[in-house]
Amino acid sequence: MGDSNITGTIDIPRFEFWVGELIDTCEQLKQENMRLRQKQSTLLDEKARLSERNSQVTQRLQTLIGRLKRMETV
Repeated sequence: MGDSNITGTIDIPRFEFWVGELIDTCEQLKQENMRLRQKQSTLLDEKARLSERNSQVTQRLQTLIGRLKRMETV
């Protein structure tokens, strides 16, 4: 076994090192997750604004097309 000495006991300093590494990794992942959730929220808000704007532009275009068609028939 690579993580124990001849007597079968745990190498405490090595164990402490790896526990510290795990804690650091977990903290980094928590921070990254938080940043990603904030970015996702920002992108969803932007998507909603763009969708609304797209709907408004589509409505305006339909209105203009309708006016043009009425002008052609006159």
